[in-house]
Amino acid sequence: MAYGSVKVDQIITSTQTLTVDNIPSGAAGSITNAQLAGSITDAKLNTISTANKVDGAALTAGSVINTALAGSIANSKLANSNISVGGLTFNLGDTDATPAFNLSDATDYPTSSLSGTITNAQLAGSIANSKLTNSSVSLGGVTVNLGATDATPAFNLSDATDYPTSSLSGTITDAQLAGSIANSKLANDSVSFGGVSVDLGASDATPAFNLSDATNYPTSALSGTITNAQLAGSIAASKLAGGIAYSKLSLTGNIVNADFASDALDAGTY
Repeated sequence: MAYGSVKVDQIITSTQTLTVDNIPSGAAGSITNAQLAGSITDAKLNTISTANKVDGAALTAGSVINTALAGSIANSKLANSNISVGGLTFNLGDTDATPAFNLSDATDYPTSSLSGTITNAQLAGSIANSKLTNSSVSLGGVTVNLGATDATPAFNLSDATDYPTSSLSGTITDAQLAGSIANSKLANDSVSFGGVSVDLGASDATPAFNLSDATNYPTSALSGTITNAQLAGSIAASKLAGGIAYSKLSLTGNIVNADFASDALDAGTY
C-alpha cells in the first residue's frame, strides 16, 4: 500500500502543532532517526524487536546487541564503570603502566619474572643452605658450613702477619723455633758464678771464681803451689805425709832446736 505526501504551505513555529491525518497505524516501512525530531515516549511504542532496542529507563527487558550500537557507551551510562584488582581500582579506559598490586595471596609467580632485590624485611623465616650457591667458608685450611661452629679451629697461620705475642698461649718447642733468639730479646742474657759473669754465648776458659764458700773441693784437683800467705795457722805434723825436703824450707829463721838431730838436717829432712 502506498501513501501520499503531506504538503505544508506555511512555516510551523515551535508553539504550533502540525496535525497529519489519515496515516494508518499499521503502515509498512520504518521511520529513520533522521526523520525523528525529539524523542519517542515509551507509551507511544508498541513493541521493539530485540535487534532494534533503544536506550531508555523503562526498557529493561532484553539486550542491545553490538551491531545496534552507534559510537561508544560513556562510562557514566554503565552500572559498573571500573574494576578493582590487587587493591587497585581502575576506571574503564584508564592506564597504569606500573601498578602496585598487592600480591600477598598470589601463588605460582615465577621467580624468573622477579626483578630488583629482596631486603631482609621481605624475607620470612630463613633460607636453607642447600638453596645457596656457596654454603660454607674456608679460612686457613679450615672449612665451616654456615650455621656450624668450630670453637678451636686449627688455622694454618703460615702466611699470617702481625699476630700479637700477647695472644699466644702454651709453650714453643725447639722444633718450632727457626734460627736463634738474640740475647737482647731475653730477660736475662748472662750468668754469674763465684763473682765471674759470662754473657750467653761468651767464653772464659780460666774464670777466677771466688771459692771462699765452696766445699768438698778435692785436693787431687789442685794445681800449682800454695804460698805461706795462703796458709792460715800451722800444719800439724800428723797432716804431713813423709817429710818435707830441706830444699823446700825457707831458712830465714832458726829452725834448729834440741829435738832435731844433726844427721837429719844433713840428710835434708826433718
